[in-house]
Amino acid sequence: IKEEGGGGTGVPRQDSLRSSPLLCDDGCYGISAAGDLDGGLKRYTSTWWKVDQAYRRCIFHLRSYNQATVMKPLDDWIGGAYVNQFLLPLADHWSDTVAKLDTWSSGDLPPQRDFYHSQVKPYLDKNQKIFVVISDALRYEAAQGFAEKLNEENRFTTNTSAQLASLPSYTQLGMASLLPGTKLRIDAEKGTVSLDGQEGSGLAN
Repeated sequence: IKEEGGGGTGVPRQDSLRSSPLLCDDGCYGISAAGDLDGGLKRYTSTWWKVDQAYRRCIFHLRSYNQATVMKPLDDWIGGAYVNQFLLPLADHWSDTVAKLDTWSSGDLPPQRDFYHSQVKPYLDKNQKIFVVISDALRYEAAQGFAEKLNEENRFTTNTSAQLASLPSYTQLGMASLLPGTKLRIDAEKGTVSLDGQEGSGLAN
């Protein structure tokens, strides 16, 4: 949503709302046409993430306006469009697709366990420095937005890519999946994860 006026207190412009990915007739996202797992992954990483980003930005500006009563009809309408036309249909089709799988793997996205070897080790092999910053639960669309801001600085060149998360997708396993090692073990009772016999859940702050 763009705003009339500065300082984050303007009224959302209708022309911006009309062009939002949230304004879409039921089914126009092509969710049912995604097909298999890789089809869904391709669609999300190429276009569907823009719907999540548009919704987040809409809600941010609606709340920044600080007129909850005035904006409630618009807030309800945007939320309804997002949930009923995008989230629920996507969740239904995605659940059906995943339920048919025999193995959790993708022909297009590398597994999360490959992160170190594909993204870190090539730099280390060349004796180059690399910094890895990990943010827990950072949404794909937020990462895309961050990359866009960095590119706008004209000082950096950024790109984004995705990897298939390890299952079950919870923090301790996700953290351990980014590390080098071969034997990953989950303690079903504690939920902790070890890698080659060493604790992989991080250090106490």
